[in-house]
Amino acid sequence: MVYTASSLALAALEVFVHLPAAMRRPSGLPDLLTVAIDLPDEDIAGPEGLTERGAASFRAFGDAWLTGNRSLGLRVPSQVIRHDTNVLINPRHPGIARAKVALQETFRFDDRMGS
Repeated sequence: MVYTASSLALAALEVFVHLPAAMRRPSGLPDLLTVAIDLPDEDIAGPEGLTERGAASFRAFGDAWLTGNRSLGLRVPSQVIRHDTNVLINPRHPGIARAKVALQETFRFDDRMGS
């Protein structure tokens, strides 16, 4: 599964909150690669049936979606920013060729993030 965010800002926060504490300082912030992927809207399912919040229920829901091969993408609520969304991409879905890389560029956190 490919875990993506609906914006670069959300993607940066999703990565940042998972960095070990030792990396959350100016000299420890990693250089990353931004990859923007275009998916047709009709290939992204909503989280219908997801009734509980929390990492365990989200994980179980995502696992069932992935093994069911129901859609190329699945929109899910972000745990970091409650009113924003992430999009899970199923690389084994038959429609994966419709996913197009639109942008690739280096990303660097602002050093103030590590202070």
